[in-house]
Amino acid sequence: MRVKFIGIVFSFLLIMFAMFLFNKYYHLARVNSSSMESIFTENDWVLYKKIDKNKQEIKHNDIVLFKQYGKTYIKRVIALPGDTLKIKNNHVLINSRPHKEVKTVKFNEILYATVDTFPAYQAKNFPKFIIPFPGFKITLNDSTLNHYHRIIELNYPLKIEKKNEFYLINNQVKNTLTFADDFYFVMGDNRLRSEDSRHFGPVKAENIFGKYSIKVW
Repeated sequence: MRVKFIGIVFSFLLIMFAMFLFNKYYHLARVNSSSMESIFTENDWVLYKKIDKNKQEIKHNDIVLFKQYGKTYIKRVIALPGDTLKIKNNHVLINSRPHKEVKTVKFNEILYATVDTFPAYQAKNFPKFIIPFPGFKITLNDSTLNHYHRIIELNYPLKIEKKNEFYLINNQVKNTLTFADDFYFVMGDNRLRSEDSRHFGPVKAENIFGKYSIKVW
């Protein structure tokens, strides 16, 4: 009887330890849009691996979960920090080479765009663009700010203004700006029904908290 009792206690402790380890590294999330059809649809539940500081494990075409505008998004990683991205007629180029798309990518007729986002046309055509990384420096001019102004204001406590021929950052004249963080360019597989980096810009690394593992139900 005592041996049986010890066995039950040991089994219970083992289960509790396994649950502790599982909860430490994995978690569940509910999909809240149709932007990743056909892998999963709205209201599906997915299991993801938690990502803290180590973002190096994120690769091209990984599916990640992140926070933006106080909302949780789940999208596919298209470009990594330092990559040069361009989209022309829905064809994605990474570092001047065609991006290897997954089979689940599809294009529907309805174009998703919201107020105060990047111009809607950039869902199909996105100009040549370097994804920021620590130490990446841009010269402040009309061309660079057309690409990076929104990213800067969304992710840093900086206010950029142009007065006459000069650019001011927090009321100080500046010629350049250097990024301090990694960013990732993400898109939904349901390309024309997805609000993603074509609209709100690349995602700051610290906002990514999970990497998709499997669909649960």
